Amino acid sequence: MSSFARVPTVAATVLLFVASAFAQDPPAAASATPDESIKTIDAALKERKSADEDVRANADEKAVKAVDQLLMDYKSFDDAGKKKALGAVADLFSVRTPVDTENRLYGAAAAFCSDVGDEGVAPLEKALKLKHLEKRLDVQEILIQSLAKHKKEKHVDLFLDLLKGDQNRVIVAAVRALGEYRDADGKLRKRIVEGLVKTYANVNALDIREKGKNPVWHERLQEIEVPMNETLGVLTLQSFQSAPEWEKWFNDNRSARW
Repeated sequence: MSSFARVPTVAATVLLFVASAFAQDPPAAASATPDESIKTIDAALKERKSADEDVRANADEKAVKAVDQLLMDYKSFDDAGKKKALGAVADLFSVRTPVDTENRLYGAAAAFCSDVGDEGVAPLEKALKLKHLEKRLDVQEILIQSLAKHKKEKHVDLFLDLLKGDQNRVIVAAVRALGEYRDADGKLRKRIVEGLVKTYANVNALDIREKGKNPVWHERLQEIEVPMNETLGVLTLQSFQSAPEWEKWFNDNRSARW
């Protein structure tokens, strides 16, 4: 009788053991690493040394997808993994492409650096100073816009200085970059608006002086007019369509509290 009485006890013990095993936390998943994506980037960079344009384009496609994957996985990396991923992507700015229109690597790297937080600021700052990228206006535009997304006050002077350059596309990129500071405090917005209005008014005055016959000033005014009006609009919540109107409004409100 006693032997039969023990059967349910043994069965119950087995069931309890199985239930306990299932109730335990699953084994911790291995930390995500950037290694595979970095290997893909390295392999793609070797491929793009080819003289064949199609081979380079295919290599760029692989590298860009790998950068996109690193961005998607970035938050799951530990600190060492993040540093490794950022370093691999930042190195793409140093790649010298043989054709000026081959900018996909730079664009992917800039997008990555604009989206990963403060860690992405330094690589963008460094890239803007690279000699082989200075004359590549497509890349300069991308870098300026990507850096502006961080909305760092320390970059305001950089963007204001770019307004004094001689490349219209870079000037326009700087104008739009300054529009990213729409939520800044009144003191900073006033300083930005003052710089924009001065540039806008100066170009307008030079175009008037030359009676629209100097292509440098006439074309510059045409190219900056719309972005100036839009950027000044988001910074001030005002709406004007010409340099004189903006200059008058700013002078009237210079001493006002913003």
